[in-house]
Amino acid sequence: MTKASNRFSAFSAGINQATYYGTTANDTYAGTSDNDLADGNSGDDYLDGAGGNDFLVGERYWELVGNDTLIGGDGNDVLNSLGGVDVLDGGAGTDFVEYIQTYSTYSYLFDVTAMATTTGVTLADGTIIRNVERAHVEAGLGNDTFVGGSGADTFLGGGGNDSAAGGSGETYLSGGAGDDTLSGGGGVDRLSGNEGNDSISGGTHNDFLHGEWGNDTLFGNTGNDRLEGSDGDDLLNDTSGANILQGGSGNDTITSGNLADSIWGGEGGDLINAADGNDTIYDDSNIELRGNDTINAGGGDDIVSIWGGADSIDAGAGQDSFTLWYESESVDLLVDVSQAHTSGGSTFSTGTVIRNAEFFKIYTGSGDDTLVGTVHDDVIETGSGDDSIAGGDGNDSITGGLGYDFIDGGAGNDTIWVAQSDISEGDTLYGGDGNDQLYGTRTGDDFLMGGAGNDSIYGHFGNDTVSYADATAGVTVDLNVAAQTTGGSGNDLLDDIENLIGSDFADNLAGDGADGLMQGLGGNDTVAGSSGHDTISGDDGNDNLSGGTGNDVLNAGAGNDLIQAGAGDDSIDGGLGLDTLSYSTATAAVTVDLVVAVSQATGGAGSDLLQAIEGLIGSGYNDVLSGDGGDNSLDGRAGNDILNGRGGKDILTGKAGLDTFLFETGSGLDVISDFSVADGDLINVNAYTGGVASPGSVTQAGSHVVIDLGSGNMVTVFNASQGDVLSHMVW
Repeated sequence: MTKASNRFSAFSAGINQATYYGTTANDTYAGTSDNDLADGNSGDDYLDGAGGNDFLVGERYWELVGNDTLIGGDGNDVLNSLGGVDVLDGGAGTDFVEYIQTYSTYSYLFDVTAMATTTGVTLADGTIIRNVERAHVEAGLGNDTFVGGSGADTFLGGGGNDSAAGGSGETYLSGGAGDDTLSGGGGVDRLSGNEGNDSISGGTHNDFLHGEWGNDTLFGNTGNDRLEGSDGDDLLNDTSGANILQGGSGNDTITSGNLADSIWGGEGGDLINAADGNDTIYDDSNIELRGNDTINAGGGDDIVSIWGGADSIDAGAGQDSFTLWYESESVDLLVDVSQAHTSGGSTFSTGTVIRNAEFFKIYTGSGDDTLVGTVHDDVIETGSGDDSIAGGDGNDSITGGLGYDFIDGGAGNDTIWVAQSDISEGDTLYGGDGNDQLYGTRTGDDFLMGGAGNDSIYGHFGNDTVSYADATAGVTVDLNVAAQTTGGSGNDLLDDIENLIGSDFADNLAGDGADGLMQGLGGNDTVAGSSGHDTISGDDGNDNLSGGTGNDVLNAGAGNDLIQAGAGDDSIDGGLGLDTLSYSTATAAVTVDLVVAVSQATGGAGSDLLQAIEGLIGSGYNDVLSGDGGDNSLDGRAGNDILNGRGGKDILTGKAGLDTFLFETGSGLDVISDFSVADGDLINVNAYTGGVASPGSVTQAGSHVVIDLGSGNMVTVFNASQGDVLSHMVW
């Protein structure tokens, strides 16, 4: 074997003088005053180091074991024995014995304190050890007992049920195979049970206890200790000091004290009972090792990390913070921690129950998860599923992953991010009350609602929409500028926003040069597009809509709306109510007929498709405006206009210029509101008279003139005289 040979080279460092190698006979060596190295080889040897720091080896290999006498003499000596019935005497100085009996069947008692005396100890095999202050012992197959001394001792137990106790020095104790009992002493000790069901207790200093294999019991005692159970169903108990306790695999029971402990349950279903310190607790070491754990965190402000399983956790008193590591989960999770602060707690879809906890960080995986936060400042990050997240009160930090996410920050100053979207629809982000920051996806079409407060909203790429549907008063928003003083929803910052939705109140909304969608919702809204191709909806209320210069779609909705036609080819639907379409911004004369159900070339304002329009306003040029069979209002504005109300009760207003009021058969009961002799206005009834004058049909009625066209068709000219009307009739 080579084990002793390796030891030999390790402990011989510093030997720089005489070197002696014995023979196979019984050798005698007398050392010098220098640092000697003497190897007796086989046989019953007598080696005396004399002065100096000597290294004496009875035999280098097991096959060469003899009954040796090793005398260290003066100096700090090392005595090495591999077996035999030896006499090992360190002599003066601080000496070290290495006693290796790996294959012995004796049950030894090693008392290092007694070994340091001149009397020493006599071992079970007859070996005498005296005048040595430190020991390295590797025991055999018996049930051995080891008691450390004042130096740095080592005991490596063998196959028996060993008992080892540290002394006042720094001790390393390893039980080996068998059910061992290990206890630390007054030094900083390292205790390892190895195989078997071991009982291990620390000493008075900062010790490291390692159960390894078997169902072990570990007691930390005083000091700031580290306890590791490793394999098996272990019991770890350390109620004094600030300790590290790791259960390892198996179903472990861990109990800590009132100081700040760090606790890992490890693999298996563990029971963790912490006390009143500010503890850091991990139910498992990672997601693959999760078990169904029971954790009582006790008092104090604890930090608890959960990896999975169906856990039962009581955070106890104090302000406790939890991190839920569910990133590897692919199933759909329901994690609602809104009641986790109560004694009844919150129950998750995983089966986990958490009680009396305050703060949370939640990380989920690829499932379609539903997450609900607390009234405190939460951190929530989801994976690639279609997730629904409600932050609750508090200043939350929420990050959505890939997939379609619905995120509601709730009250508080929230920061909401979403990852680059893998779907075109993008995500829905709602800040809620508070001064929130919302960041849309890099590519998706996001729906963003800041809520009350001074919010910063960034759409990024994609076709993004900002909504003020929850505003408590009308808002003013202009997408041409970033900073918004909305009036009804705080002072917001909007960046990379294409679409805009107002409130249920009177809003003032303005688009920029991009193609956008704007929606007024309820209230009497003013909504204006720009040079892009816009889609504008007024919804309920008496709205004022203008599309701008692009090819726009305008839907006025319910209410008496005013719609401004722009220069592009527009599609305009007045909706319910009495709606008026204005061409006042046209750059040339327009011809508009409300009977036409297809797109019509207006001349001065593109080709427009009109539906549900009751009133028309012309341009500053010579327009031709025609109504339908309903009750229409036609306003020519400046220019020499032709106004034809057709059927129904129409109101015709020429404004400036020489206007012609044209009446077809079946024109109904119409009113000319501003007949002007000075402008040379004409009233054309040729469709009724066929060129034959009928002055008798024109009568004065107070300050107005009535033209009776027969069959119930009648025209009332406001503020006119019979003579003026007759002089401007076209029969």
